[in-house]
Amino acid sequence: MDTQNPTLPAPEERPLTPGELVEREQQARMQELNQMVAEGMECIRKLRDMNDAIEGEVISAKLYRLENLLKEIFDKVREYPDQMAQMHKLMDYYLPTTLKLVEAYKEFDGVSVPGEDILSAKVQIEKTLDTINAAFTELLNNLFRNRVFDVTTDAQVLETMLAREGLAGEHMEAQSTKDAGGSDIRLEL
Repeated sequence: MDTQNPTLPAPEERPLTPGELVEREQQARMQELNQMVAEGMECIRKLRDMNDAIEGEVISAKLYRLENLLKEIFDKVREYPDQMAQMHKLMDYYLPTTLKLVEAYKEFDGVSVPGEDILSAKVQIEKTLDTINAAFTELLNNLFRNRVFDVTTDAQVLETMLAREGLAGEHMEAQSTKDAGGSDIRLEL
């Protein structure tokens, strides 16, 4: 064996450097994000296809709203991947269950002479879609609540500093805002 030229272990055999670990973690997160977004877009496509097959303007409007909410949610998560952790319940339960309900509605809608049970189930699904749309709107807002709080706080601090330097009006009144926990934060001059 040549001791003057020891061979380095293969990358799989040697411990990873901290930089390599960070890079692998980032690659894994990006792969998870891309997979999540692809699955989300596939769900949106399925919703659109079912919407096209279902007659009725009221249900169609609810499904169209749902499609747009989901598209916006996935667009924002792509833009802010750090919010991806909040998406697991949506992906694992809410979205598959929503698709199941819409599939059932589509099936019931195809019955030529529906009985009372089918009509009642369709009404219940329509009401549930209203709840789902409201919940997904709230999810979209929750995903970015901290960002909104940070921006609002930055704006208020800047206004306070400008006023203190005499660069913004006579005097600013005390302003109050809520932090992420719901507690009041007051900025005064």
